[in-house]
Amino acid sequence: MKKTLLYVEDNEDHAHILELTLRKLDLSINLKWVKTGEEALEYLKARSINKNSMGELPDLIIIDLKLTKMNGFGLIKKIKIDENLKLIPVVVLTSSEDPLDINTAYRNYANSYIAKSIETSMYRKQIESVINYWMEISSPPQMG
Repeated sequence: MKKTLLYVEDNEDHAHILELTLRKLDLSINLKWVKTGEEALEYLKARSINKNSMGELPDLIIIDLKLTKMNGFGLIKKIKIDENLKLIPVVVLTSSEDPLDINTAYRNYANSYIAKSIETSMYRKQIESVINYWMEISSPPQMG
């Protein structure tokens, strides 16, 4: 069965790198890219409420912290307090290496925190590692 990745990132270049990396990995993954926390919540709520007509919930959510309007912390908090969403693994992939950001993400129940490399080749390796671990190796919780 094809897995789904929800990527919440407002930087089009970073989204493009992730998309190209997924193609290179040649895995059976549906990518849904949204630019804001609000769009992500809308997408998740629609699937949570209308499971049959809107499609399945994502198997993994990757979130950048530095989003417009609702930041990544607010989004993580809303996901993790929702009974229908809280089991979905959430990985923070962001430019911040600030220990306060790292601790805040984990306090809000992020499953992983990765500081994006500024070097494109290393950033691609980070994405590959995240995808391989969370979508291929890890045993996910059974939703619903």
